[in-house]
Order: sequence, then C-alpha cells, then structure tokens
Amino acid sequence: MALYANLFTPITVGNMSVKNRIFMPPVSTHLADEEGRVTEALLAYYEERARGGVGLITVPSMLIEKLSRYGTYRNLCLYESWHVENLKKLTDRVHLHGAKICAQLLHPAMACPPAYNDGRQPVAASPVEGKSYPDIPRELTVAEIKDYVKKFGNAARLAKLAGFDAIELHCCHKHGLLGNFLSPLHNKRTDDYGGNVQGRLRFALEVVAEIRKQTGSDFPIIVRMSATDAQPGGQTIMEGMYIAHKFEEAGVSMIHLSNGSFDIPYLTTGPVGTPQGFNADLAAKIKSVLHIPLGLVGRINEAWVGEMLLGQNVCDAVYMGRALVCDPDFPTKAAEERECEIRPCIGCLRCLHAANNDLPFVCAMNPEAGHELELTGIRNAADGRRLLVMGGGPAGLTAAAYAAGKGYNVTLMERASHLGGQ
Repeated sequence: MALYANLFTPITVGNMSVKNRIFMPPVSTHLADEEGRVTEALLAYYEERARGGVGLITVPSMLIEKLSRYGTYRNLCLYESWHVENLKKLTDRVHLHGAKICAQLLHPAMACPPAYNDGRQPVAASPVEGKSYPDIPRELTVAEIKDYVKKFGNAARLAKLAGFDAIELHCCHKHGLLGNFLSPLHNKRTDDYGGNVQGRLRFALEVVAEIRKQTGSDFPIIVRMSATDAQPGGQTIMEGMYIAHKFEEAGVSMIHLSNGSFDIPYLTTGPVGTPQGFNADLAAKIKSVLHIPLGLVGRINEAWVGEMLLGQNVCDAVYMGRALVCDPDFPTKAAEERECEIRPCIGCLRCLHAANNDLPFVCAMNPEAGHELELTGIRNAADGRRLLVMGGGPAGLTAAAYAAGKGYNVTLMERASHLGGQ
C-alpha cells in the first residue's frame, strides 16, 4: 500500500466516507430486466466489483420517469415506491464488502429514441438534432421543466430510501436533459432557461435545490459534467470553471469531470491509443476554482497513473470504468502491489459497442464480465475434480489455466509437438 498511498487514502464526500479513492464511473451493462428490476446477474456483477476492493460504485442511467427509456428496455428506475425495495437488494449486496454505492439520475433527452418510447418524440432544451441522435426533439415548456425538477428530487429521495450512499446528476455530454440545457450548441432558448451560462445553468441548479429539499442538507450530491463541449461554439473551459463553481455554491458535494459529448465519442470513452489521463489538464483548471473534491475520468487504467494524478493534486479521486470491468480485483491487487497480475484493459470498446447496440454485455479481456452468475458453479469447483482439455492453442491454454485456478485437477493434451497453436 505504501507504493500507492494516495490511492488508498480514505476520502469524505458530503457525509459519505469512502475507504479509498478508486471510484467506478457509470458503465452501462443493461443487466436489469424489462420492468426495470434488479436481476441476479446484475447483483453478481456489482458484488464482484465491490468484493474486489473499489471505494465507490456508480450505477448508471437510473431513469427518473417511466417514459424515458435509454437505448434499451433494461434500465433501472427510480420513480415509483416499489423501486425502493427492489434496489435495496443491490445496495445491501454492495455494502457487504465495504464499498459505497451511488445512483446516477438520468433523463436521457435526445438519447431517448422513439423506438423505445412508444414512438414519442424526444424532449430537450431546444429542437436541435445531434449527429448521434437524429430525431428532432421537442422543446420543453417552462411548466414541464418545473415538473422535471420535482421528478429529479423524488428520484433522489427514493435513492436515499433504497440505501444508496449518494446520487450523481448526469449533466455531461449534451445528450442527458441537464447536460443538454448546459450546452450552447443545443440550448437555443430565449427565456430564463437559455441564453448566457447563468440561464443555461438554471435548470440544473433548481434540481440541486430540490434534491437538497427532499434529501436533507448533508446527503451527497455528485455532479458529472463536461469541462467543455470540445466543439466550436460549445461550452468553453471558462464556462466549465464557472459552472463547477456555481454547483459548489449550490451545495453539491463533488464534481465528477468528463469532457466532450456524444458527437465526439473518442473524448468521452477513449479508445486504444488514447493518452492516459487525457483530461488531466482540464481537471487542473476546474479544480482551481473548487473547495469540494474533484473526481476525474478518462483512460485512468493503471494504478501508477491514478497515484500520480492524486499525488500532483490534479484531482481527489480517480474514476476507473473499463479497468474495473476488465479486472474487478484491480484495487486489491494494486493495494497488495501485485500489479503484474492486473488484467489490462486494451481500450477495444467492445463493452461500449455492446451497450450502445443493446447487445449482451461483453469484455474482450474478461469473459466473466456480465456473466458472473453463470460462472458460480465453476468458482465453487475447488474439490480436485479432474478436467481434460483437448488442444493447446490459445483457447485451450486459457481454459486450462482458468480451470486450474478454480481448483480443478487439469490435464492438457495437444497433438502437435508445441503449445500455442498457430
């Protein structure tokens, strides 16, 4: 732990004490059922990450109303009373292992396709299309905005009742409702909710105030925001600094910093070849105006990268998404200085491709990801049972090593005079 002292220093966010500074950002899995219920597969997936030693897990895209499905029918939901007991199964399971859990509250706005919403037109700040979501949205009325403020507050109240330790407001990447209002590229309103940065920020600040009203003054509110839109005419870094500062003034407990938008996906989810910690320069500027913790996301996929960012005071917590999909035991292995055993995320984006196309969740490097429940029997096979593996190519070698690690007495047979296939 001495090698990574910063990573494994506890941190306080609002009234929430987190055991270390490795946070898991919202990574969509679509493991809920079509009624928005927790499934055993979803419980197994998150329990595996909690067991692996992560400090905080953020559960993605929890919908605040029934008519806002997000690219699938399998979203978790926070708008009716029965969701509380449903989700308590998840929070209890994560808490068993000493991790904290956060509910990300989302209205997907432009990313709420008619195909998943009975043909309804998406809603947004203004009737402006996006490259990734070509359906022209309908502009919200002021009365509807006020109604959504209440819905966000109700969702936060239900999250607290369900045992979540914090909530996160999705205010980034332009496609969620709050982030859509923040962007000058999509908010063309001429009323109190548009125009300059104060007007574009009004909706989000009213939501924060309502959440405070419904959950109390000390319940942690995390805001996930973009430092910039990274596009001409979009939100600038100076506006990002102002927005973060205003969120702190409004009582937000922490900023979770991302950058860019759905129109530039390589900035929101860095592919292979992307520099590690590529949002660090932006984070330093945002952090300079804050007194609350700042969490940073963006290709932080090795322990030394997170340790350096924390040590240089670039941020106060590091969000590792795909790294924890790839190896849920990443924190434990880093704490025990077993870095050579950490399964590396290669940035292939197969997990993102699966989520965006409503396909079964998958990780190229970790075949267990999303399938933890199916493998329970294999995990419990440490009784010396014999297993024969035919073929010593990459698949056979992997199967043999995996089974041996789970307790099988393995015999590997290969016809050729060498292992490794072609």
